[in-house]
Amino acid sequence: MKKLEEYSCEYLIHAVDVEGRQSGIDKEVVKILAQYRLNENHSNSIPVTYAGGVHSFEDIGVLKDIGNGLVDVTIGSSLDIFGGSMSFKKVLEKVTE
Repeated sequence: MKKLEEYSCEYLIHAVDVEGRQSGIDKEVVKILAQYRLNENHSNSIPVTYAGGVHSFEDIGVLKDIGNGLVDVTIGSSLDIFGGSMSFKKVLEKVTE
């Protein structure tokens, strides 16, 4: 990831094994992303957004915990605006806590 920094302003990483399945996040991918931010002195590193598998507010909490608050998240098919069960409004509240 370090080699790509000069060509990027942010990373959007998709955990393709869980993407679109609403089956939970890939914790190992989140750990790797958090470690990248920690190793690169997160205040100077490129922001990282994780995508894939989020299906509950518990997933958001786990992502915050194991991501050390350094990994952002994007949620797709689990949102009510896309036919899922997670309220868009409540997700906004949760991720900005």
